[in-house]
Amino acid sequence: MRRAHRLLALAALPLVAAVAASPAAAAPQQQLFTYTGGPQTWTVPVGVTRASFELHGAGGGAAVSGGDGGAGAIVRATLTVTPGQQLTLVVGGLGGSGAAAATAGGFNG
Repeated sequence: MRRAHRLLALAALPLVAAVAASPAAAAPQQQLFTYTGGPQTWTVPVGVTRASFELHGAGGGAAVSGGDGGAGAIVRATLTVTPGQQLTLVVGGLGGSGAAAATAGGFNG
């Protein structure tokens, strides 16, 4: 039986990995990946041949002059996967506020 998995990833905020199986008999599942400062691994479950991902990027930090940071973005994709395949997920960190000198953003792998 073929099943599809849906993996939502909120990158830079929590990386929401929603894992949803989808033949008529399978109930959707969700998995949440949050910021850890390092890569995380997700193993494709048995019987799953497709995974859908939804990635939410965090907004940027505020500017030193008081301007707001840029808005984050949402990206969606569906991939063909193989049961047992391991995918590496990297959840980024929120951008820092500006300072008198340039500062680095959050972790991005």
